[in-house]
Amino acid sequence: MGAWGTGLYSGDFAADLRAAIAAVARLPLDEERLVDAICEAERSAATNPADEDHTIFWLVLADQFEKRGIFSRRVREMALAIINDRKDAAAMQALGMKPADTRKRAGKLAELRARLLAQPESRDHGRRSRSRSPMFSNCSASTRIRREAASRSTRT
Repeated sequence: MGAWGTGLYSGDFAADLRAAIAAVARLPLDEERLVDAICEAERSAATNPADEDHTIFWLVLADQFEKRGIFSRRVREMALAIINDRKDAAAMQALGMKPADTRKRAGKLAELRARLLAQPESRDHGRRSRSRSPMFSNCSASTRIRREAASRSTRT
C-alpha cells in the first residue's frame, strides 16, 4: 500500500473508516458498544498489531470519538499507547514514509495526544440523548449499520 501523506486521513483506509465511524456514531448504542461495532467491521485492523492499518484504525477512532464528544477509555488508551510508543512512526516507516514526513506526522499526533489527554471522561459528554429506535431495537450492530446506511441512501 505505502504511506500516502503525513495527515491522519491521507490514506483511503482512514478516510473510509471516518465515514464508517460517522454512520456508527448515530446508532443508539453506548460508547463501548460503538467501539465493538466498529472493531467488528474492521476486525483485522482492530485486533492484529501486524496489520498495516492497525495504528491508523486506533488513531482515527480516537480522533473521531474525541471530535464527536464520545469517550471510550479503551480507545483513548490504545491511541495513547500507539503515540507514546511510536508504533505509528514504525508502521509508517515500514510503509516507506520518509524520516522528514514521519517527523511532520509526529507533530500532528502530538496534537491528537494533547486533545485526548484533555478529553473529559464523562460518559455522555457532548452526546445528545438517544432513545432506541424501533428500526434498530432487535438486531445486531452490523445489521444496524446496514440499515442506517440504507436509510440514509433512501433520504437522498
